[in-house]
Amino acid sequence: MQNLDKHALINNIRLAMEAVKTAQRSARDAGMVETLDLFSSNKLLSLWSSAENYSMKQDLTNMQHALSKVKLQLADLTGQNAFTVELVDLASDLFLEWNTDWISLFNLHKIYDIHTKCQTIYTTLEKLLSMVEKEVAR
Repeated sequence: MQNLDKHALINNIRLAMEAVKTAQRSARDAGMVETLDLFSSNKLLSLWSSAENYSMKQDLTNMQHALSKVKLQLADLTGQNAFTVELVDLASDLFLEWNTDWISLFNLHKIYDIHTKCQTIYTTLEKLLSMVEKEVAR
């Protein structure tokens, strides 16, 4: 992989990390409002909960697009050097981690599960970024 490709990959990983953090914050916020809504009959709170869930869905979609860009760049890697094999192995862990049923979005447990999965994805992206940066530094 050429250095230019590596720098583009580094940039896309960083963008994906930002998207993951945004989705994680949205899941946290949606979970808090959903919890309040659970114990309230206030219609305004229900409306707020719906808005938070919609916002979370948008942020999760943005995160998936950012992760897809990283995945496509990784798929474009050529050659089978040790770095490439290890990178693809790590990335496969990352993309297998994400499977969310949109229908279950309004389930409070699922919202907190999304928050936890975002943290796992972020940690994996950090490892991926570290590997690519070390490869560029060679």
